[in-house]
Amino acid sequence: MTPQEKANELYNKYRNYIISFLSDTMKDKNAKTASLIAVEEIINALRNINEIDETIFWLDVKQEIEKY
Repeated sequence: MTPQEKANELYNKYRNYIISFLSDTMKDKNAKTASLIAVEEIINALRNINEIDETIFWLDVKQEIEKY
């Protein structure tokens, strides 16, 4: 899976759980924020165990999410 595909997967998973009465703009913002929080947690955990290649992948995922 590419970083872009993973970013889309995470974003869409969170967006589907956002409360339905919110506007699309607010759903998008909340999905982006939740996705970035999740990716930051993964990056921090990987840095603690020195997983360089995996960390790079997740940093790329983060960059893709930030484009939303």
